[in-house]
Amino acid sequence: MTVLPDYHQFAGRHWETGSLHNALAYQSAHAPRPPEAGKPLSEAMLLGLSGGIAVGYFLFGYKGYPPQLALMTRNTFSPFDTILERLALPHTVLQTANPAKAEANLLEVLDSGRPAIVWADSLSLPYNALGSAKDMWMMWPLVVWGYDGATAWLADRSTSSSVVLHPREMRTAPRASSSLPPMARITWLSGSHPRS
Repeated sequence: MTVLPDYHQFAGRHWETGSLHNALAYQSAHAPRPPEAGKPLSEAMLLGLSGGIAVGYFLFGYKGYPPQLALMTRNTFSPFDTILERLALPHTVLQTANPAKAEANLLEVLDSGRPAIVWADSLSLPYNALGSAKDMWMMWPLVVWGYDGATAWLADRSTSSSVVLHPREMRTAPRASSSLPPMARITWLSGSHPRS
């Protein structure tokens, strides 16, 4: 069983910026200059680095589903990777379609003393109550800060405590389409030092 000691970083509110804020705060990565010097990088700062506020809309019409209008209020085009690039954060991406290898990758990151940022299908997470569909997906990053083989401890847009999730409740089959994201993408920030 690997659970990171003293993990209390739950202030992140959005998937990309919140997950990075939480992981960086745990690893004591701080802003180098005033007025934020010595404090964890704020989610507002990370939002700006990701491309910031934007306005847009998308109309979706899928066969068998009612039409949908999606409003965009922030840059949605690879904001996570944009932040990593703009901050020049050393990081490692471990990616596989093999569930056993994904579990080994997760344990490797946690055993190194760092939280793992895992891309998960939020439609499959039961606490989101979004409903799951075989032909739909919505991959978002969240922080995994503990795992014991049956239970994962997550930091996912919660302000006071983690969500405890049994991974078997999530959809684990690889996606059939090569245009869809892989099921097991884990990012860890290799340049930040783990807590001792």
